[in-house]
Amino acid sequence: MLPKTNSRSKVKRGPVRDPKHLAYVRQWRCCLCMQRGPSEAHHIRECFPRTMGKRIGDDKTIPLCRVCHAHVHLDSRRFWDGLLSPNIDPIATAARMYERTLSLRGEANPKRSGR
Repeated sequence: MLPKTNSRSKVKRGPVRDPKHLAYVRQWRCCLCMQRGPSEAHHIRECFPRTMGKRIGDDKTIPLCRVCHAHVHLDSRRFWDGLLSPNIDPIATAARMYERTLSLRGEANPKRSGR
């Protein structure tokens, strides 16, 4: 028997958790130095200031090699100001990668499909 729920209660949606997507991201070359994978999946929390101190969704990840990942964590301001990554739009890259993961699985992105 299902528990009774209040129709007015709000459903909290947490960050996306998707281990298969993280595995997909890790297969790619580093976005900065183009070193062949496997890479590390970097969660781009710096682009979302309201999430500082909180877990960012797995849909907001980009592939970075171990060295570049360490540089980004040591000096994230230079990275996000474009000094380390002048030709990279990390948010767009992460969005394209997540869209690709969903399309490979035959799923629609709930953010795009209006659900």
